[in-house]
Amino acid sequence: MKGKKTALWTIVLLLLSAAFFAWLLRGADLAGIRSAVRQARMHWLVAGVTLVALFLLCQAAALRMLLRRCGQHIGLLSSLRAALTGFYFSGITPSASGGQPAQVWQLSRLGIPPGASAGALLLMQIADQAVMIVLGIAGFLLCGGLIAGTHGGIRALLLYGFFAAAVVFALLLGALVSGRRFEHAIAACIRCALLRRLIRNPDALCERLHRQIEQFNACAALFARSGRLSVQLLLITLVQQLCILSVPCAVYCAFGLTGQPLWRLVAAQAMLSIAVDTLPLPGAVGASESAFVAVQGLFFGPLALPAMLLSRGLSFYLTMAVAGVVTAMPLPHHSDAHA
Repeated sequence: MKGKKTALWTIVLLLLSAAFFAWLLRGADLAGIRSAVRQARMHWLVAGVTLVALFLLCQAAALRMLLRRCGQHIGLLSSLRAALTGFYFSGITPSASGGQPAQVWQLSRLGIPPGASAGALLLMQIADQAVMIVLGIAGFLLCGGLIAGTHGGIRALLLYGFFAAAVVFALLLGALVSGRRFEHAIAACIRCALLRRLIRNPDALCERLHRQIEQFNACAALFARSGRLSVQLLLITLVQQLCILSVPCAVYCAFGLTGQPLWRLVAAQAMLSIAVDTLPLPGAVGASESAFVAVQGLFFGPLALPAMLLSRGLSFYLTMAVAGVVTAMPLPHHSDAHA
């Protein structure tokens, strides 16, 4: 993504966040919120930061594992940088649409062919969608009764989220098993562009795309052949998602609250993630915070607003700040990336 476009989307995210929080906190007891945040136990907040770090490390480990199985060697630090880049661009673009293209571009600068990186990232996204659907369904079965205590907007959001997640999962599977059809579709687009004189060297472009799609198909075939690799990827993804879904638990403990089993907070957060992840908003700003207050507020009570600020602050805004700094840093040399 070009620098000007990145800056524009970053400004949009900042403006949306500022406008939403100005609206959310209007008339709120700011002194009480500030006091509650200050009294939060620091070691539990550090635990929350650790959970976010583990979330990113799991993503980096999964990417490194898949690329290496596809014959592409990359170091863990470079994989972690790619994970942070994906997090940042997913956060500033609607429906997280910019994350994977930015990762493919960055990995190509490190010497990883786009076909291989796109194949690995597709497999990770399929695993992510599958795990989130399962966790969302489990959350609904375990905490579905909570929805009766919320307003109709939250119920509609959950229904939309489950439907959208299922559609995305089906489309991703289609892309995985229909590589040849995908290649034919790309070739048809090139022919159409050639007729309109938009491409000067179509043969070279077709050859380059063919090589990338072959690498993509090789990664997909590897995943289909290796049941062990599939299980490993799903397990890493499960741990990854449980880490980020457990951040509200760390905040709950930071406030010294008791009386609710922590698994209920994780189950509720899984439902919330399903509900807001596919919304066409940068970082799902506004929807994530409102849904948190409506659902997790049933556990946090009068501390719902401070809990939302800390939970979203740790799992999204702080991570976005770190990811933005890392993304802006110069890329290492190829030899460093493969270390």
